[in-house]
Amino acid sequence: MHLIKNRTYLTLIAILILSVQSSCQAADKLLTSGATWKWFKGKSEPSTPVALWRQGTFDDSTWNTATTPLSYGKGATQGTTITDMQGNYSSLCMRAHFNLPALHEDTGFTVDFLSDDGFVMWVNGIEVLRYNVAAGEPVFNGTADLSPDPTQSRSRIISEARAFLKQGDNVVAIQALNASVASSDFIIDLNLGAFDANSAPPRVIAIDPAPGPVDFFDELTIEFSEAVRGVEPSDIPINSHIPDGVDQLTESKYRFYFPQPAHGKVIVSWSRSPGIVNLTSPPDPVFA
Repeated sequence: MHLIKNRTYLTLIAILILSVQSSCQAADKLLTSGATWKWFKGKSEPSTPVALWRQGTFDDSTWNTATTPLSYGKGATQGTTITDMQGNYSSLCMRAHFNLPALHEDTGFTVDFLSDDGFVMWVNGIEVLRYNVAAGEPVFNGTADLSPDPTQSRSRIISEARAFLKQGDNVVAIQALNASVASSDFIIDLNLGAFDANSAPPRVIAIDPAPGPVDFFDELTIEFSEAVRGVEPSDIPINSHIPDGVDQLTESKYRFYFPQPAHGKVIVSWSRSPGIVNLTSPPDPVFA
């Protein structure tokens, strides 16, 4: 990605109108936005020892109850507004139970999340996902690495989920962190799902750059949930113009490159019938 010295005069907005399937759309839903969680204000460690609160046996009956998203300063019309976080504590802890009817050798786990600014997730006491939080044991007064101010959900797919999932009752624990205790906004929202890794069609799991203001826009990287083939420049028109080319970075990651569009709103969309498929026999299309 090119860098420029003066950003002041750039007003390029990349609105990626992509048919990106939420990973949970192809999965059995375990927890959705609007679910009920128990939560604890990050004014002290939630348990002694610190890791105890992430276990299924922990008693959270004295914790507050809330529905997701938990937020402030975002103008959210649903979920729970946290009125005392700004200026008082930089993180909070959350717990919820979900039931997994069956666990198979190829069971996968999906997480769709909206986070400002970061979080760490444990399932049954095992860390499974970390977003925008430095390595190491998070502390109650810790902070996220950056302040990304996201505008849309992100997705993560974990194919080998038997290491932390179990049939029946499971507990997910989240420590959500702000970039600073004085931050003007905060949000955490999640959708969790389980799927058969051998039968789920490939889907988009990451886009770089993400929708929003960018310094320069002459390439777009798309990552799929598994190895795919049949990716062509014509699959991703940029303002209705076909990119100059596409590079395969890995079996599942591709980079499209094109001339810098005119400053302003840029529309990126899928073509009507992309021929992208995975490597199974017979192959599964991305947009099945």
